[in-house]
Amino acid sequence: VLARLAERLEIGPRRKVTFPEFPVASHEPKADRWLLQAFKPLWEGCKLLQGSHYEDEKKIAERSEAAGELAAAMTSFGLLSNAKFSAEVFAEAFADEELRLTGWRNSLVSGEEKSPGGGKERWLLASEELRLEDVGFSGLLKRFDRITSDLRDIARDQSTAQERGERPGLQMDLLGAEPPVLREEDAPHIALQMVLRVRTQTRNRRDVARLVLLAHAAEWQSRLGKHDPVFPEPMILADERPTPKLPRNPSLN
Repeated sequence: VLARLAERLEIGPRRKVTFPEFPVASHEPKADRWLLQAFKPLWEGCKLLQGSHYEDEKKIAERSEAAGELAAAMTSFGLLSNAKFSAEVFAEAFADEELRLTGWRNSLVSGEEKSPGGGKERWLLASEELRLEDVGFSGLLKRFDRITSDLRDIARDQSTAQERGERPGLQMDLLGAEPPVLREEDAPHIALQMVLRVRTQTRNRRDVARLVLLAHAAEWQSRLGKHDPVFPEPMILADERPTPKLPRNPSLN
């Protein structure tokens, strides 16, 4: 799903046969070779497919091809609409029932995420920690958007200051060198690598959180016009605290 999203967002090298074209393409190589050609640059180049090992995926693809199953699976996958490949859809599809309910409740809270006390520049000095069990994926994506938007505003302000001949950035040492100027396209990576810390309880939830955050960072990168990024590793940590069981909502079944 990340490879399909990357293709839609034009991240990574363009390919002659796209995922939607696979079902009708008659000149594609073996399905496993075709799939691995989509995977490899996203592992080695932009690091979008982090969290698993390329050699493991290669073995799975080769075994599936040898069993005569991969081409049919890829044909079915290629028929899915591009609209199904987004961070928001991934969060809904791969979250467990408790996280979906938490996210649904969080989505009912109206109002835009506000910058914390201390202003937007706080993100240059401190991190923000969220517990996935408390906010769900909708709350996590809202917070990522707020942090990234603030960092983008800082980059714009610094660029304006530089054009005016003023000292851009936050000067921590008056005798030190001029601080580096942020670029708008760096905002999602800074949010992912240096600011947002996510705690969650199980390995499966950590894997889904990684997938959703990388997908959303890719969406931001595409929106900002940077198509050759190298994605940093999201800060996703284990959390051993118990979570109160939420009552089931029959209307969501």
